[in-house]
Amino acid sequence: MECWRSHYQNALNHPPATQCQSLDSDAARAVPDPTISDDAPTLGEVRRATRKLRNGRAAGSDGIQPELLKYAEEPVSASLHSLFAQVWKSGLVPA
Repeated sequence: MECWRSHYQNALNHPPATQCQSLDSDAARAVPDPTISDDAPTLGEVRRATRKLRNGRAAGSDGIQPELLKYAEEPVSASLHSLFAQVWKSGLVPA
């Protein structure tokens, strides 16, 4: 555990970045791309993303395998869409 704690301390705790004038000027001149939607994800988009999950992959840190998400598409997609909409609206990811 100490090894992991040390690893994440080093990986996640670092001093703030310094200002970069070239990035700031590029950002000031940037224009939004009208072909890219900035709307919240739709239920259809969540369903399509769920269907694209590849079978036979290891479960994530939550212990849920991709097949389970695909086989329970309707309730899973609805729940994920609700969660994504809350995150989109609030800008905060729940614990």
